[in-house]
Amino acid sequence: MELGEIPFWIRFSRRRRAQAGAEALVGAEGVGVSDCRPVGQVRVRGELWSARCSDGVSAGEPIVVEAVAGLTLEVRRKPVAATAGTVDRPDG
Repeated sequence: MELGEIPFWIRFSRRRRAQAGAEALVGAEGVGVSDCRPVGQVRVRGELWSARCSDGVSAGEPIVVEAVAGLTLEVRRKPVAATAGTVDRPDG
């Protein structure tokens, strides 16, 4: 039975490459630490990074990493999902 398990575990261990380093941050979510217009700082996975955001992000806003250029992250503002059942109504 053990001989039959060896090919399974070899194939299982090779199916996915380990992700490490800055390249693994693409698609990760974080938060702006300082205003990023167009350059600032963000916190992603508990680490502080220099960031560039062409659209601009304020401190405290959620971000998504789009690319890595050296030690600077290219980020964009994370789209805010509409809350179901919430309707803005004017007073009156």
